[in-house]
Amino acid sequence: MREQTYRVVVTREDEQWLADVPELLGAHTHARSLPTLDQAVREVIVLAADLPDEAIPDLVLGYEYHTGDPELDTTALEVRRCAGRPTSSPPPHLPVPVRPPPSLSAVACPFATLARCWESVPSASRS
Repeated sequence: MREQTYRVVVTREDEQWLADVPELLGAHTHARSLPTLDQAVREVIVLAADLPDEAIPDLVLGYEYHTGDPELDTTALEVRRCAGRPTSSPPPHLPVPVRPPPSLSAVACPFATLARCWESVPSASRS
């Protein structure tokens, strides 16, 4: 049996990340950080799809970011990839900036994660 991938559409409003799971009626949530949003999305999917709580860590999520800032969208996907939470549609491989621009401070992920991700990028791709 093939695992279902839940499509998650993420946007920004002020200081909040908003998430919608279009195929599940009423599956909306929000959080101030991406890791917190991921957990909230998993919990709302379990509730909306009437799944057991034990399904939370095994859910397959396909994140799409539509913040209005393409650089922020790409970086959020790269951070998710580096953090070990795969997406169903990874972006083309782009290097992550060494120092995030001010607009990326809203990503609320540790700089160390970005640094580890940057180190994993082959040096020939960094230019």
